Amino acid sequence: MLTGGSRDLRRRGAGSFRALAIGAIGALLVTGGVILAVWPSGASAPLAAVASDPSVPDAVAQAGASDDPQTAANLASVDEWVNDLGIPVDATADERLQAKLAYDLVTVPLADREKFLSLPGVTVVAPVTRDDSVTGAVLRTQSDTVRASIPGATVEANQIATTEGDQTPVPSWGLDVVDNSASAQDNHYLYDTTGAGTTVFVMDTGIVSSLPDFGGRVDAAAGKTFINDGNGTEDCSGHGTHVAGTVGSTTYGVAKQTKLIPVRVEDCDGKGTTTDIWYALNWITDNYKWADRMVINMSIGSAKANNVNSMISFANSRGFVVVGAAGNEKQDACNTTPASAARTITVASYDNRLQWSSQFSNYGPCVDILAPGQDIRSLWYQGGARMESGTSMAAPHVSGLAARLLEAHPSWTSADVMGFFQTSAATGHISGVPANTVNLVAAIPVAPTVPKITSLTTGAVSSGISLAWTTNGVGTFTTFAITVTDTTTGRSYPVTVGASRSSTVFTDVIPGHTYTVSITGTATMPSGAVVTTDPATAAGP
Repeated sequence: MLTGGSRDLRRRGAGSFRALAIGAIGALLVTGGVILAVWPSGASAPLAAVASDPSVPDAVAQAGASDDPQTAANLASVDEWVNDLGIPVDATADERLQAKLAYDLVTVPLADREKFLSLPGVTVVAPVTRDDSVTGAVLRTQSDTVRASIPGATVEANQIATTEGDQTPVPSWGLDVVDNSASAQDNHYLYDTTGAGTTVFVMDTGIVSSLPDFGGRVDAAAGKTFINDGNGTEDCSGHGTHVAGTVGSTTYGVAKQTKLIPVRVEDCDGKGTTTDIWYALNWITDNYKWADRMVINMSIGSAKANNVNSMISFANSRGFVVVGAAGNEKQDACNTTPASAARTITVASYDNRLQWSSQFSNYGPCVDILAPGQDIRSLWYQGGARMESGTSMAAPHVSGLAARLLEAHPSWTSADVMGFFQTSAATGHISGVPANTVNLVAAIPVAPTVPKITSLTTGAVSSGISLAWTTNGVGTFTTFAITVTDTTTGRSYPVTVGASRSSTVFTDVIPGHTYTVSITGTATMPSGAVVTTDPATAAGP
């Protein structure tokens, strides 16, 4: 079992830390061809001062007094990463991003903790102890010193993480297909649970909490920002609000009564860093220990980041169901994070024609499930609604469904949720799915939603084998396709009959041979969608 750890770096005074960080980062960025402005004293408050601003949530304050000093120390380290880099509030988004990218995330064995924290010329920012290791942020110019001094150290460069979304102006349809295992559209979203009593953390660009369609269920006070630009957890990009709307808004949401907690890891331009994400996951897992009925939606992506993947596994061990976008680069999702994390439910995209989203969706063995991701209508941060496309739009459909399942099954894990989705009825419905990629749609079926053949019976008659079938009355059936197989010879006899029929007789029977029968029906839904039923089978008499 992984445990929290102690905070090993004392908080520096705002002034001295600010001078150190700006000077070191500025030197690094100028060397790399990036100019970072140096703000004169008094030009604006450093980020450390923002921590006392009541408009910016504080993790330790939210968590309350903790009986576990290790947990409190780790939460304090999260605040250190957010607030103490010394980047002024009036820095531009690009300046803030570049300053964070100047750091690597360094992990050393626990036995080397003291050496790590006292290496000459190395400043470890926001160290967090997890089980048998210590991880902290170190300026890239100092990482080689750590690597040379501690052979067991691993160094992972901080990377840009971006939102997963494209835009196209066509009608929304996502809710229509997640209530049945065939992704059929009938202009109805049927649900028997609402996600009541569950929580979904939206790790994104924030959420505009005041939008009426959220029904007051966005708990901004319980959230956290890792983009210290003065906006707190409020969304100034649109992406996070759109995602949250699909998860749990009243009109557009899959789970219409779940609580939404914003965890802001990307700025107004939809950019953040993998180190922000790592500390955000650390904050969630320490602040909400041994979670029950909690989902983390990660409609974000970066190149593969092993430290983040490990933290996702840790979150799963603490009871969180983590859902992540597969990514929009038309590449193997195993090359990206969070898609490559072993315990992420990784979601790729299909469109309203039930075709693979070949324009953007990542693919491959790391994809666990498919969901609507193209031309999805949801809330927009400036008010109203807007179309967006991308695997970012697919993931919140699954997060909403997961919240609904957790309402009914509070102790379920990610494996339980995936086990529910993995039924034969939900496979094979999407065309154009790349090789080595699962063809499984996310849905919680609520009957009656799709056409189905409910029974198939056979009998012996003088002329051969009688066949009779019934349907559930959903949709308008047009034809039935029957295949009788002589299991003695292996020969099959296919025949198609009209929708007015509910029985027939197969006459080409050879005495002493055995037979099996399979039937599927084709029906038209009220929306005009044509659906083929799952097959019903029976043995011949």
